[in-house]
Amino acid sequence: MSRAVRRFEPRPRASTRLFCFPHAGGAASGYRAWVPLLPQDVELVALQYPGREDRLADPLESTMAGLVAQLADAVEPLLDRPYTFFGHSMGAAVAYEVALELRRRHAPRPVRLFASGHEGPGRARGGTVHLSDDASLAAELARLGGSGSHLLDDPELRALMLPIIRNDYRLIETYRPATAPPLDCPITALRGTSDHDVTDADARAWAEVTTAGCEALALPGGHFYLLPERERLVRAVVARLHPDHQRSPMTTTEANPFTEDFRDDYMYVAEIYDLLSGSHWEQIRHHLVGALADVDPSYGPVVDLGAGTGQATHVVGATLPDARIIATEPSSAMRIALINKLANNPDLKRRVTVLPSLAQHAELPDRISAVTAFGMMGYLTEADRKELFRKLAERMPPGAPIVMELMALSSPQEMVPARIAREQLGEHTYEVWMRGEPGGPGTMRYASSFTVTRAGKVVKRMYVEQEWFTFGIEELEAESGMRGHKLTNEIIVLTR
Repeated sequence: MSRAVRRFEPRPRASTRLFCFPHAGGAASGYRAWVPLLPQDVELVALQYPGREDRLADPLESTMAGLVAQLADAVEPLLDRPYTFFGHSMGAAVAYEVALELRRRHAPRPVRLFASGHEGPGRARGGTVHLSDDASLAAELARLGGSGSHLLDDPELRALMLPIIRNDYRLIETYRPATAPPLDCPITALRGTSDHDVTDADARAWAEVTTAGCEALALPGGHFYLLPERERLVRAVVARLHPDHQRSPMTTTEANPFTEDFRDDYMYVAEIYDLLSGSHWEQIRHHLVGALADVDPSYGPVVDLGAGTGQATHVVGATLPDARIIATEPSSAMRIALINKLANNPDLKRRVTVLPSLAQHAELPDRISAVTAFGMMGYLTEADRKELFRKLAERMPPGAPIVMELMALSSPQEMVPARIAREQLGEHTYEVWMRGEPGGPGTMRYASSFTVTRAGKVVKRMYVEQEWFTFGIEELEAESGMRGHKLTNEIIVLTR
């Protein structure tokens, strides 16, 4: 076996392999703690770069191409089953280049690439840290907060480690991504919420190098968020390891583990979402109109929570021509569509204020005459729902409605794939399919496929997987202290 491969716990019966690539100055042992967190059908294989730990005597690679070729040689014999790449910081770029090299060799492609703590290849910025003196280089490592930065306080270890770290920095700072067609495996781009070196836009730039969809996830922490958040990170990775998860590469999954940072699930599908939601709203519009019939807009604004591209906002505006409307929408992609629509409607342009907020964090007016919440309550935990209901109750008069659209399922269960919308625009056919399966306790995991075809050929395909908390009208009545009334299986009205 290659000297570049470390299998801390061989699992010959594993159904999939997870190859892990270290950060600059890092080593294979950094992934040892992942092994007990993985299910038995997953074998972790950590890559060991030359010049460190048990490869201390091996000469450092002088070029990225040389390192990539060496690692591709090590990985290729182990591609006898589905596999996934995970790389952090420099390791993300190395993993990406190894994936390209394996494709050039006509080797099997990875199930997924996890690119952590590094900007997308199209945003590679280079740098000059490798040219700094030892003190400045050590200071940079301390700033990033890696697990081994304290070792530099020891003079002997410092003399041993700094040349290795400097070489790695030189490789990544002089790295120029290969000019190559995009990968055809999904990419999950991860970052720490307080990592100022890798922004959300940097993470999302990984979408430029794949045709199979990209998601951007964030966990609390800085550049080395993966140390304190190891368990949650590994859970998220495991949820995406198997080939059938390729159908849903665009959002977070299990038990909503990334509640500290908003994930724009709709970044890449907003254009199709707005088009396909039109037919749905034609069917349900009259229910919202009826629910708002007795609302007195002089009491205060109507609040549209999770306004999306503005379907409910427009119905509210047409039904209550004197109402001011507060529309909350955290997705920047959805807000673009929403704001553009409002800008082209002189009446609503005057009456609607758009807040870039999650529903539970929105700055609400002191008085509210009605609330609409279509297709968003299931994103909220029970605690968030209770707190939101408390705030709304303080601001709404007796009898004022909270009109909500929920998913039809009030408890976790399998949902067979079904086409939920189809539209024709010019020569393109737009479709969205959805399937579902139980997630954690009290949750469903929904996966939606958005497809554009022309003359039967797929032009674009995107996937979104979302965790949705399941509950029914009884739970909402208990959480809110209000009375519930069903308009349909999915649309309910709460009043007090």
